[in-house]
Amino acid sequence: MNIIKKSLEITQNIKNVTRFKEIVGVFAQNGLNEFIVRSGLHKVVPNFVLPKSRMEDDGDQSQTSWAHIIGRRLKKSFEELGPSFIKIGQLLSTREDLFPSEFIDQMKLLRDRAKGIPFEKALEAIDQSLGLPHGEVFDSIDPTPIGTASIGLVYRANLKGQEDVVIKVRRPGIGKIISMDLAIIKFIAHRLEKAAPEIKYLGLSRLVKEFGNNLQNELDFKLEALNAKRIKQNLSLIDKDNIFYIPQTYEELTRKDLLVMEELKGTPFNQLRKDSDQMNEIHEKLTIGVQIFIKTLLSDGLFHADLHGGNFFLLEKGRIGLIDFGLVGHLSKKSRSSLISILYSLTTHNYENLVFEFLDISDYDQSPDIDELIRDIKDTLCGFVGLTAQQINLPLLLNKSVFTLSKHRIYLPREWYIIFRALITLDGVGKSIDLDIDIFSIIEKNLGAVTKEIFSKEAIVEEGIFTSRDLLNSMRIVPRHLRWFTKELSKNNYALKVIHKGHERPFDRLRRSIIFFGYALIAAILVLSGVLTIDHAPFGYWYEVSKASWFFWGLAFAFFLMGVKITKR
Repeated sequence: MNIIKKSLEITQNIKNVTRFKEIVGVFAQNGLNEFIVRSGLHKVVPNFVLPKSRMEDDGDQSQTSWAHIIGRRLKKSFEELGPSFIKIGQLLSTREDLFPSEFIDQMKLLRDRAKGIPFEKALEAIDQSLGLPHGEVFDSIDPTPIGTASIGLVYRANLKGQEDVVIKVRRPGIGKIISMDLAIIKFIAHRLEKAAPEIKYLGLSRLVKEFGNNLQNELDFKLEALNAKRIKQNLSLIDKDNIFYIPQTYEELTRKDLLVMEELKGTPFNQLRKDSDQMNEIHEKLTIGVQIFIKTLLSDGLFHADLHGGNFFLLEKGRIGLIDFGLVGHLSKKSRSSLISILYSLTTHNYENLVFEFLDISDYDQSPDIDELIRDIKDTLCGFVGLTAQQINLPLLLNKSVFTLSKHRIYLPREWYIIFRALITLDGVGKSIDLDIDIFSIIEKNLGAVTKEIFSKEAIVEEGIFTSRDLLNSMRIVPRHLRWFTKELSKNNYALKVIHKGHERPFDRLRRSIIFFGYALIAAILVLSGVLTIDHAPFGYWYEVSKASWFFWGLAFAFFLMGVKITKR
């Protein structure tokens, strides 16, 4: 057990140490020895010998970037280490604000690399989740999965009554695997940040914490079903033309590890042919759809935050279907006001206001140099000055802004990065079908209307009502507490008792130091008095010194001992 405790410092489970050795060994075999040695990870487990690298030559490194090399080696490591690490790679692929494009390109290769599981194991997981044999609920389940994600697998099925559905079942044991791997990853991230300043600069521990939150949310399929229901209700109020279609979820069959949802009969956008006759209709509908998305983001705060080409479906009658509601964003009214201010600052190139708006919503360990930050933001975004709304590439603009903030160790909270990420992926969806979505222009058109909505007469009245309510509650509470306070004060003849906590030891040290100084001062005076009583005639022996001098010196020694004794209490 001592070996285990020393090995990880985060667990007393031998399986974690075994997994830790496997993870470090795989990283070493894939050419990441330098990071392991610099961080001392190979010394954590006693008598652990790093395996030799089996990584082939990366080619001419003068022609290959550092980001590409590290990304390639991490990709190979993640593939070997299984679902939880593949998921981490997939999440890293969405952080264009922190990593260079060459690194992101390697991480994107992990998006479709999750391996399947035997169909028999999937059926066992379905039976266990339902609490009864699957044959009592489904007429048939297609054994070939239509999706193999790192968290779960998706199968086509027929409910009793011939309704076509899809079943999303969580991989057996994936929850425990992810919890164990995350604990190890947190430990590794902490050691790497201590050893390498360039890694600490990236905020690796923050990333791991964010990944943990994301993974915990994605493990709960009931939460995903709830997100789908909320978005469907929200769109029913905004999407007057019924452009979007949200599939029905079967709540009575949905569990934390099982999701049953209506199957969409359509074609994913990333499988559409660009020369098909449907493209013109799609372009028109998607442009309107983006406007709806911007409106939900700015006015309602609820939005689908993972809108890539695989989650859009072209359905019959030209409708657009949406799936995968594991990642949904929500902004409060205050956050929406901040977002509008940020977007307005971007449109007007007001760099100083932009910096202060970012600082209001961001996390940072220490206050940055404001003047230097404003200069860096201005240098970063100066290439956009003079461009019209139609000419500005909003995803690039947002990416550069966030990356500059990261350089100053200013980190956007997770929900804010989700917003910017959603805008970037929307732009990518448009480009994938040759549609030039002018997101920036759409935002600019909606800013005025949304601002009026947020600061409308009704909104101000509503805010005033809540403020008045809080004020009334305070007016009720304050007199009551004041009465209690004066009643208690009168019991002690109006004497106040001050209680301080946590300062006893420093004050006690100061008190003893002052007392010791007093005793030492008295001792010094007595020593000096003894010297002054000495006869100035020369003497050769100690017994020739006057008794008065010995008396004063004795007293001085006694006072000094008393002072020392007090300091040791």
